[in-house]
Amino acid sequence: MNPLIAALVLGIVQGISEWLPISSKTQIMIVSSLLLKLDISEAYSLGLFLESGSLLAAIIYFYREIREIILGIMGRSKKGLRMLLYLVIVTLTTGLVGVPLYLFVEENIKGFIIGIPMILLGIALLFDSLIIKISNKGGDKLFESTGIKHWLIVGISQGIAALPGISRSGMTTSAMLFMGLCAEEAFRLSFLALIPASAGASALTLLMGRSTYSAIGRIGYLGALVAMLISTLVSLAVIKSILRFARRSKVYRITFVLGIIAIISGALSLLTGS
Repeated sequence: MNPLIAALVLGIVQGISEWLPISSKTQIMIVSSLLLKLDISEAYSLGLFLESGSLLAAIIYFYREIREIILGIMGRSKKGLRMLLYLVIVTLTTGLVGVPLYLFVEENIKGFIIGIPMILLGIALLFDSLIIKISNKGGDKLFESTGIKHWLIVGISQGIAALPGISRSGMTTSAMLFMGLCAEEAFRLSFLALIPASAGASALTLLMGRSTYSAIGRIGYLGALVAMLISTLVSLAVIKSILRFARRSKVYRITFVLGIIAIISGALSLLTGS
């Protein structure tokens, strides 16, 4: 296939899958293996690299929050300073958990059965949806009611997502829904946490991913740029749609939908053998 067409498809896949409870890395691995005949190590590294497009989208969409954080650093916003502390703790915890997992996966990825973790996450979400419905309770906590112990859990959840087949947004959003946050706040905080995590993941793949440059070479530098730009544009539309859905829907319905998507994603990964 023409590398630019493949890059266009990869950008669309990345832009959609990054924000849903399906592993964007896995979807990129499947699509790039089919379109570009990449081996599994190259496909995994390419999936991590293309997160840079989603990173740019998050920076653009959440510029108000980023401005608030900058004001916090300057001592002019307590809310911004607290948000900064949240991102620092989540990011450090993510690095402590995720970097060793990434290095392990880089060497042993061929031994992973990728679909099973997402199916298990989906089942857990369906169970949680049932509990919320029966108890007639939904999350109503906001960021202000969270603390360091909550942030550590989010960081651990995000770090585990370095494993192929596990969705970063699925893990972090699910963790926050389980902790009782309202749906819109859970998605917003999850998406914000992507900014430093994706920056670190992209840098790590460029510095230490031996397969990254090989994968980029298959679509060319222009193709990589196209994939990133398309991913950014698609991501902006998807973020807006998800936050609107979260704002208007009940928590148990959102959790149910996330669970179904995760199970379908995991099943497709098993069926394709990726």
